[in-house]
Amino acid sequence: MDNIERLHAELSEYGEGVRGHVRIHSNTSAIIAFLPQDLSAFSRLYPEIKIDLQERVSSEIIAAVRDGLTDIGIFAGHVPAPDLQQLSYRHDRLVLMTPIDHPLAERESIAFNEALAFDFIGLQQDASLQSLLNEQANLAGKALRMRIQVRSFDAICRMIHHGMGVGVLPEQTIYRDLGDLQLKSIPLSDPWAQRELVIGMRRYASLHVTARHLVDHLTQKTDER
Repeated sequence: MDNIERLHAELSEYGEGVRGHVRIHSNTSAIIAFLPQDLSAFSRLYPEIKIDLQERVSSEIIAAVRDGLTDIGIFAGHVPAPDLQQLSYRHDRLVLMTPIDHPLAERESIAFNEALAFDFIGLQQDASLQSLLNEQANLAGKALRMRIQVRSFDAICRMIHHGMGVGVLPEQTIYRDLGDLQLKSIPLSDPWAQRELVIGMRRYASLHVTARHLVDHLTQKTDER
């Protein structure tokens, strides 16, 4: 019955000239670094499909997909979501951000545990990136010295610029936040610093046709890169 009702809804939308919409929940990394250009290209191909994009942390995204509150979610691949079908979307690299006059600023690369001697500026505890950093600090047997926790990458950069600490950010996001801030970006050498972003859904086959078009578009963009 679900499939029949979905078909009737789709036929009704086409008959009325309204081709439907897609609900997406995405983490901040994807929204800043990748989705603007990908969704712009999608909208040029399918101008009749409306997109409802909401920014959430990865744990909230997974719950929203599971509960049917969004069609697809884009989240960090290291966050467990065993009951969702997942497809690879993009990869990003984590870097350590410091003020330009920081003792670590001359390094070409650095292991995360070397930075744990310094105060950190980070995201709120419910962010997947913050959870990852906490986990890696614990594995190194050291404490993550959080001085300030904020809700945006931009705020992290500004706090670092003013000498409040160091921070870890996705490399693809920092150049949009720097402006005239005096910061240094140092690649993390740890294997886990190479992150995968994934597209999650309950089942691809059960998605509305408009959502399948978007998933196909996003994964095609991944293949092209």
